Amino acid sequence: MQSTSLGHETLERFLERLASTDPAPGGGGSVAVATAMAAALVEMAAGLSTDQVAEAADIGAEAGHIRRRALTLADEDAAAYTRVLDAFRRRRDADTDADPDAGRREIHEALEGATAVPLEVAGLAADVAGLGDRLVAGGNPNLEGDAAAAVHLARAAARAAARLVELNVAHGKLDGDWRDQAAAHVTRAETERQA
Repeated sequence: MQSTSLGHETLERFLERLASTDPAPGGGGSVAVATAMAAALVEMAAGLSTDQVAEAADIGAEAGHIRRRALTLADEDAAAYTRVLDAFRRRRDADTDADPDAGRREIHEALEGATAVPLEVAGLAADVAGLGDRLVAGGNPNLEGDAAAAVHLARAAARAAARLVELNVAHGKLDGDWRDQAAAHVTRAETERQA
């Protein structure tokens, strides 16, 4: 992983890195950036909906918080995936006679870390979808398309992040309710409106 934060790169550079054969950034970073983009659209629509929505400033502030956190998660995802690759590499190269379970434990822990990131992204994406939905319903009518784009982008990000969780759980045979939590975020993104 390079030292430059994804949030400080140009869009062109991020897409070049994404298109490269480097393993990170990848799907996890992409869904985090998509969530940040959706949140930015909500921020903009909220900022221009203060005449229509009494809590528009609060919606915008929450969307801004989510945008910043999602960009941080893009970097965290790249780091987590790198830890997984490193753990597999160490297990492959290690003397398994010394401690045969050590490599498995390290991989398991790395996969748990790599699963926690898209799970959080799915939750943030669901939050963005709910915030955007409030603006589609009652915000500035001139920004309805922008708010709707935010909702659809956030819903897609939630579904994609949940799929990453499912794959990591299956690959790592992880215990816990990871899948159920991810599915709940998708359901919330697709059906529930924020109060």
